[in-house]
Amino acid sequence: MPITLPAATDPTESLADWMELEALRSKDKSTSVASLVKLLRRTGSTDAIVSAGGDSGSQLSQSIAQDAFGEIENRAKACGKDRYPFEVTMGSLSVRPKPEAFTYTALLLMSINKPTTGHDGTSALFENICARATLGYLGGSENGVVSVRFGSPRKSPLGRLSKAIDDLCLSVGEGDGCRRPELARHTGDDGLDIVAWRSFPDEKQGKLIAFGQCAAGASDWQNKLAEMDSRSFVKKWMRAPLLVDPVRLFFVPRRVSPRDWESAGIDGGILFDRCRIAACYHPDPKIEKQCRDVSKAMLKGLK
Repeated sequence: MPITLPAATDPTESLADWMELEALRSKDKSTSVASLVKLLRRTGSTDAIVSAGGDSGSQLSQSIAQDAFGEIENRAKACGKDRYPFEVTMGSLSVRPKPEAFTYTALLLMSINKPTTGHDGTSALFENICARATLGYLGGSENGVVSVRFGSPRKSPLGRLSKAIDDLCLSVGEGDGCRRPELARHTGDDGLDIVAWRSFPDEKQGKLIAFGQCAAGASDWQNKLAEMDSRSFVKKWMRAPLLVDPVRLFFVPRRVSPRDWESAGIDGGILFDRCRIAACYHPDPKIEKQCRDVSKAMLKGLK
């Protein structure tokens, strides 16, 4: 997939994405603030946001590029130790060995490619990654946490929504099964992609339960923020209410700007962007192999 040339009017997050993708694509596996400044000057895109006189002395393009690099530094911090596939030094960005081995790389590449469907598609892979990030965030299996991908498509015998709900209620120990199986014969998920819970040794009702929604698409994620209403899902599909309302989670394989962060959290629940997913991801060899394979294929397509 061709990398879109950056413009000075692009969001800071998009310019930082360009720097990461350019480093992955380039022969020397690196890029720099100076490279971004040069490209912004060459495209003349700063003219759209300055008055007559242009980008005198490259001051505006320098400021824009420095802001993008500040976002890069924030990403390195937000991902946590050894989770970011780039080395960040004074004004430059270089690719660490085997970038395809990093969950972050797969998420970055997913964010610029159209999601693919099916059991082996990138949409399902993204949801599996998010399920493992939820597992890590809630404390891991060693602390009684279970996190599952509930989204469609599901494999037999849980293909139908009614079967999946029955199985979920049995596993969680609450909900008492599907309330309207005659209306849940379809194979959809009604917006519910991830379910996780943290049990107590007493196995009683009343526990931390999380319902998550994933938005892997490049352009429609903001339209999905309010689609998943956990209480409505329970009322609609479960025979018995959950003792405690589920916490809502929302996942995107991109970075969300500070301008949009608050409203996204209000509408969608606890927001997991690319860095939070990478930081919380709980290792799983099968998913990591899928990530490596997908990343290698997508890296070959960078132009």
